[in-house]
Amino acid sequence: NAIYSGIFPLPKEERQAYIRDGWFPYPKEFEEYLLAGPFTPEDYEADALMTAYDMDQYTLADATGICYYWMMFWRYPVVNSRTLIADLLTTATGIDINEAKLTKIAKRIVNLTRAHNVRVGLTRKDDCVPGKVFKMTGPTQGQFDPRFLDKRINAYYETKGWNSDGIPTRETLDEFGLDYVRRDFEQRGILTD
Repeated sequence: NAIYSGIFPLPKEERQAYIRDGWFPYPKEFEEYLLAGPFTPEDYEADALMTAYDMDQYTLADATGICYYWMMFWRYPVVNSRTLIADLLTTATGIDINEAKLTKIAKRIVNLTRAHNVRVGLTRKDDCVPGKVFKMTGPTQGQFDPRFLDKRINAYYETKGWNSDGIPTRETLDEFGLDYVRRDFEQRGILTD
């Protein structure tokens, strides 16, 4: 996440200007995280919320063909408003799409992708990071602590509506119209509780 290395280390006044000038690619409720400064290892819940949002945004970039740099990265004019993306899609396709529908589409894709990965055998143990992440120097030094990795993963799974094994729950699958995936998981013994 470029925000760790590029923006968090800046003085608070510059971070405030970054938000004021429209560069911050997250919803307003996330501004408090940027203004508070770099995450500490104990900030796994805030980090999970931002990571979950990132996943949905990257999914929208993939689904729409909008460049990642315009969607999420900094020092470029961002297309980070889901309302704007919905308006662009409505204009291009003639299908009425609003921000809520667009967000639901992104979350559905993320859950379908996760369900596919679970079905082909990927598990929680595959949700890992290279050891070098914990040894980084510079602005991100000390922000990633292996003692908090499991807590970060748990918080992310909870945010996404997945169980502790990283499997989308029955409720999540049904919420996003993936009841056929739920039935398949039940039949295969993937969802047993």
